[in-house]
Amino acid sequence: MSRIFVTGDTHGGSVGDLNKLNSKKFPIGKTLTKNEYVIVAGDFGCVWSAEGSKGHKHDLYTQNWLHEKPWTTLFIDGNHENHDMLAKLEEVKMFGDVVGKVNDSIYHLKRGRVYNINGKSIFTMGGAESLDKENRTLGISYWKEEVPSYKEMDLALENLGLANWKVDYVITHNCPNRVGMRFITEHNAQGLYNTKISDPTATFLDHLYIDRDLQYKKWFYGHWHKDWQYDDFRLVYQNVVELE
Repeated sequence: MSRIFVTGDTHGGSVGDLNKLNSKKFPIGKTLTKNEYVIVAGDFGCVWSAEGSKGHKHDLYTQNWLHEKPWTTLFIDGNHENHDMLAKLEEVKMFGDVVGKVNDSIYHLKRGRVYNINGKSIFTMGGAESLDKENRTLGISYWKEEVPSYKEMDLALENLGLANWKVDYVITHNCPNRVGMRFITEHNAQGLYNTKISDPTATFLDHLYIDRDLQYKKWFYGHWHKDWQYDDFRLVYQNVVELE
C-alpha cells in the first residue's frame, strides 16, 4: 500500500521549517516514490512571490528542492499564503476532484473537497485568520481570502453530505474552537492563542465537529506551531506522521 504522511507548517522554508523534510530528519522519505505523498497542513508558503519579484528565486529554490524529493508534496493553504498566487495556479483533476498544480511534484488541495488519495478519503479545509494582521499589509503580506468564504463553506457541506458525513481523515489548518480551548487549558496559553479561537474558520470547524457529527479516524491540523494530541485530533508542526 502506498504511503501518505502529514506534517505542519513549512512557511516557505524561511524559518527553517522545511528542514523537517530533509533526509536526516525524515530518513524514510528516501524510500518513497512519486506515487506516495507528504501533505502540509497549511502555511505552505512556497508559492508566494510573483515572477520577477525579489522573492521569486527563493520560491523557485524551495519548489525545486521539494520537486527533487522522491515523493509528491500536497498542501492545503493556511493564512500565511499569497492567495492571489494560489488562485492563478493551473487547475488539474486529481484524486477525484480539482487541485492546483505548482509543478509535477507539488499540488494544492483546495478547500471543502473530499479527495481519494491512495484509497483514503480525505476532507481538506485550508484557511485561518492571521494573528499578526496589524503588522502586515493587505494584498501584499496578507489577503482577505485567508478566511474561507461562505461559498467555500457551502461547498464543504455539500461534499461532506455526498460522502454521508464520513471520511477517513480530516486535514485542516486551524482546529475547532472546542479543541483550541483544550489546548489553551493544557498549556496555559492565554493571550496570543485566544485569538486563534475567535477565528471564523475555527467556528465553522466547530460546526462540522459538534453540530454535524462528522465521522473520521483522525483529524490533523497545523497553525499552532506545536506537536500535540488530544483525542482524535493531532496537531502537527515538526513531526511527520504517517496515515494508518
